[in-house]
Amino acid sequence: MSRCVLMGCLAIAAGSDAGAAGAGARDSEGAQIYAAHCIQCHSPGMTGGVGPALKGKDFVAKWDGKRARQLYSRILMTMPANNPGSLSTSEVLALVRFIAQQNALAKPGPPLKSPNELNDITLRGKH
Repeated sequence: MSRCVLMGCLAIAAGSDAGAAGAGARDSEGAQIYAAHCIQCHSPGMTGGVGPALKGKDFVAKWDGKRARQLYSRILMTMPANNPGSLSTSEVLALVRFIAQQNALAKPGPPLKSPNELNDITLRGKH
């Protein structure tokens, strides 16, 4: 049984101490990581460029019904394009949370501490 079937329940901690930090701290970490590693290809507005859009209806449609772990794994193994696999587990968790929030698909909730927990979350866009 899925832990959550709505992406809106996604709450991912960026690291082991993230549970003590507020959601804003985790969100700003994801924004900082995005700015440092993703913005060049995906644009400041996440609308795409060299890389696909990470925000908007096309992004939501592509990931709707998939496990959150699939998005995590895709980023972990293939990004950034100029240095695939160079991001840490905590950086990718922060990015997944940031991307979900930018699509208005994440709300505060108990943080996840391990990528394995993403196996139980099915991404669902708002229909």
